[in-house]
Amino acid sequence: MSVSMSSRFTTWQGRRTLECMNPAENHRNAIGYVISDGAKGEVAKPSIVWGSRPDGSRVFIDRAHRGASEGLRCACGSSLVARKGEVNAWHFAHAANAVAACEVAFSHALGEFASEVILNTGIFVPTSAQSFLWQPRLITFDRINGGVVLRSRRPPDQLDVYIIKKNQNLSRHLEVQKTAGVSALCVELHGALHSSDEGLASAINSHCKRAYLYNRRGPVEQPLKKGRLVQEGTENEDAAARLERLYPADLERRRLEIKRRR
Repeated sequence: MSVSMSSRFTTWQGRRTLECMNPAENHRNAIGYVISDGAKGEVAKPSIVWGSRPDGSRVFIDRAHRGASEGLRCACGSSLVARKGEVNAWHFAHAANAVAACEVAFSHALGEFASEVILNTGIFVPTSAQSFLWQPRLITFDRINGGVVLRSRRPPDQLDVYIIKKNQNLSRHLEVQKTAGVSALCVELHGALHSSDEGLASAINSHCKRAYLYNRRGPVEQPLKKGRLVQEGTENEDAAARLERLYPADLERRRLEIKRRR
């Protein structure tokens, strides 16, 4: 089932505030991974960090009430319990079986986050000469194994973007792109999954490995490589300014506030 996103923030912008801070030592980003500067926790699975209210609105774990009093549901449909202790990073778990990791929930969180990033800051697409900033007006996304595919099929913005956790065999999807005649970019997030929201947004926008899965105007396959920014100029500076404004680096400020309260 496709989810449509328009070019405005409606779901998670400003989800972290000093009024609802997580007292646990670790914090999770918008796609469920514990934020870490090093290798610690790199093999951990993402936890569920979003729940849906009965009216359809979404709530991040930081803003949810502890327990199951709000009647929140996972993206997969399961009832959720908010686990908000003082040791482990806050997260949701399925009420029925206490499972805290859900691939459907991860894909939905990644799709929502990546859609917001691309709609509001664009994404750099590599070419033979230099990268260009692609910023569509409307995006839908679908779940795939290990990630999501974001689609913009409205001319002249036609491009599909596969965002995956790590390099994997996408040959089946390559055939789909060939049949549809729509170019597809592949972005690998491995190495950035445990970043803050700002770092994750920057990775999607420009800093993670990327290459065409299918380019209807050129070579079919290219090895994944670091995305190359456009030459220094107004366009690049504007994109950087938008990232800084939309994803403030507030993690350190939050930690200092926690220490002050203690």
